[in-house]
Amino acid sequence: MHQIRPAIALTFLLAARFLNAQTTWNGLRFRMTESEVKQALKSRAVRPSARVKTENETKEYVGWEVHDLELEQMRGFAIILFDAVSHRLSGVVVYVKDPDMDVHALAFPDEDEHASIFAMRLQSLRDEISKKYGHPFLHSCPTLQSCKTTWRDKQQIVDMDIMAGSVLIHYRLRDSTPDL
Repeated sequence: MHQIRPAIALTFLLAARFLNAQTTWNGLRFRMTESEVKQALKSRAVRPSARVKTENETKEYVGWEVHDLELEQMRGFAIILFDAVSHRLSGVVVYVKDPDMDVHALAFPDEDEHASIFAMRLQSLRDEISKKYGHPFLHSCPTLQSCKTTWRDKQQIVDMDIMAGSVLIHYRLRDSTPDL
């Protein structure tokens, strides 16, 4: 009987470590410390140059930034969010902009070759995220100017918002977010 209790405790400990080990963007794991994130991202992670605001500063803050990011030939950056109380990784926001998209391409997508290239880049991004997180929970794309796709699994939610040639991808813990 005494050997069963340590075995059960070990099982719970291993299960908890497994749940925390699920990776999010760029191999990061939720609940990592700032130093663990820096170690994982190496020299790509830099401290924010100016005080970057978050939606809810009482709950999280920007601990690191990654500049010169490229996804599907779109350039941008990422901000790494940490819980204000535990100082553990709570989210990642990736922002990229298509350099070829302009007002004309957005207004007349059927007439502009850049709009079709942008649409292919978006589909490629969606496919990559879907490989990891499965079929999207939500996908709404009334126009090329405004699209939203959401994936969710047991631990996290991933939102991809497209606004006027820009792409914002937000990875966040599911337990810190109410169900959609």
